[in-house]
Amino acid sequence: MFVKLVDLIKSVASEDFKDAVEKVREFVDIMDENDFKWIKKVTDEYARIRRYMYKDFYNHASNVFDDTSWAVWQYHDPDTQSGIVMAFRREKSPFDTVKINLKGILKGKTYEIKNLDDGTVQNITDTLEIVLSQKRSSTIIE
Repeated sequence: MFVKLVDLIKSVASEDFKDAVEKVREFVDIMDENDFKWIKKVTDEYARIRRYMYKDFYNHASNVFDDTSWAVWQYHDPDTQSGIVMAFRREKSPFDTVKINLKGILKGKTYEIKNLDDGTVQNITDTLEIVLSQKRSSTIIE
């Protein structure tokens, strides 16, 4: 579904308005209830986390692309002492777990975090352990 949506956006960008509206209508006609639920879910998730995108950024993984490693990004708002961690387990990564030391947080303070995918909540101090059992998967933790 996501690939179809990206293709639609690319084609619409090069069309005049009338043609673009027709392509969007055709696309919506083939969508089912699950597609609409998915779009709502990712839109709501983005609305929830977008405030962090312009805050402090920390890369917890290699700066070199390696399809056997994880990509782990932390966005932290020092004013509210809140943030998110986005973790991506790449397709060839043999590791299902990664541990990171959160940056920008108050040392010794306990933080309540929530996995936005499965809703689990836990308390941590400065080390976050992320488990993704499936290769080529991701999660967002707030």
